[in-house]
Amino acid sequence: MAVASGMYDCVLAVGVEKLSDPDKAKSLRAFNAAVDVSELAEIEKRLGRSGDGASGRSLFMDLYISMLSSDAPATEAIGGITREQMALVSVKNHYHGSLNPYAQYREEVTLEQVLQSRSVVGPLTVLMCSPLGDGAAAVLIVSKEFARAKGLQGPRVDASVLVSGRGDNRRMESSTRRAAAKAYAMAGIGPEDVDFAEVHDAVAPAEIGIYEDLGFCAKGEGPKLIVDRVTWLGGRLPVNTSGGLLSRGHPIGATGLGQIVEIVWQLQGKGGKRQVENCKVGLAQNGGGHIGFDAAAMAVHIFSK
Repeated sequence: MAVASGMYDCVLAVGVEKLSDPDKAKSLRAFNAAVDVSELAEIEKRLGRSGDGASGRSLFMDLYISMLSSDAPATEAIGGITREQMALVSVKNHYHGSLNPYAQYREEVTLEQVLQSRSVVGPLTVLMCSPLGDGAAAVLIVSKEFARAKGLQGPRVDASVLVSGRGDNRRMESSTRRAAAKAYAMAGIGPEDVDFAEVHDAVAPAEIGIYEDLGFCAKGEGPKLIVDRVTWLGGRLPVNTSGGLLSRGHPIGATGLGQIVEIVWQLQGKGGKRQVENCKVGLAQNGGGHIGFDAAAMAVHIFSK
């Protein structure tokens, strides 16, 4: 917005995260800061958690399972996903991550390995959950005039949308659906025009629900995209070519910019072994925090050559 308004002609955006710690419970307790303080105690009680990090897992793993197992309208977009379909998301993203030299984990995994890995909570195994990690990412946003003067070439920012979560109002569309609708309108395109995407796969089943929220398919048809390999490299709509949060990693403060770096590299033809052929439009979706029945904030960006 600062560049588009003419206030600045060159801006550096940087995201950094130092989340790892010898005391893992300390790292896990840090996630509580992403939940509204007035809701935290109530949420911990509802989820049967002590709130001291003793569970050995992030609060958000429990929140995802709570939403997945609910019959409330807020979870219909990700309901009915089998463990095998969840596991396929992890298989796909670890395959993509194996081709990314910047990924936290660069080893392929099999369906059996994902399903048989250590249980975390509910149907989720450890290979279906994004890991703790540190990282950093940066991008330059420049005006057309600045780029022309410096001889720079890069993708255009066609849409940049940030919305707040719906809180307790489950009659309202989810933050991802609202952000996506605004982004498509801003860019003057539809979901059918997107060639590839980076999305917030904090847990494997979340990615399938995001397919639906971004309009890549109708409600209830998300699992078909992963089973039919539509969202794999070589498919019609590759998703998380970087490896996603599951394999590239989830250094929280750097995750959103990390997604955008991948989009930019792909549009510049710098994807290496994971390059998406003939890509012209890329979308990044990233959310954070939790309030009521939604993320606290959601961002969707669209870029094109």
